[in-house]
Amino acid sequence: MVQRGGYQRILNTDISSVVVQHMQDLHKGIPQLQYRTADARSMPEYKDGAFDAVLDKGTLDAVLCGQHAGDSATSMLDECSRVLRPGGVLVLVTYGEPCSRLPLLLQPCYGWHVTLYVMGNQLGTHLHMFPAQLSPIIHGPVDVHALVRIALLSLASALDRCWRCNSDWLCCC
Repeated sequence: MVQRGGYQRILNTDISSVVVQHMQDLHKGIPQLQYRTADARSMPEYKDGAFDAVLDKGTLDAVLCGQHAGDSATSMLDECSRVLRPGGVLVLVTYGEPCSRLPLLLQPCYGWHVTLYVMGNQLGTHLHMFPAQLSPIIHGPVDVHALVRIALLSLASALDRCWRCNSDWLCCC
């Protein structure tokens, strides 16, 4: 994806130094990928607005399974919001139910425009849980390939410059 997409810099983080070392070894031939040990709940090493996009593929799920889940989730999302440049994009991939994730993401302090894509045939199950005014943000069902295309198009349209050149990404793993 990195080489074919033309991405210039993708910073991948994980709280585990063992995972970071493994990923560095695995992808040592791809200079656009950098790996750092970091806690997504507190990332003072990164400046405000440092990233064009943040991709979370399961970190919020893991944080919500730990101690002080609510506070930890809030801290993580606060940090994502802080390190995103104005107009940046957060892509969140989660196994969590929409009714447990949307309230976190729709906090007014973030000012995020949230769009939810539901995979599989569970859309009807989720729609009845939300007020009618939220239904325009919920889409589906979509398959995983369509979801990847949607995410990339969403990123491309939200970034000021082409998502294929000079964008800084932070991946929380």
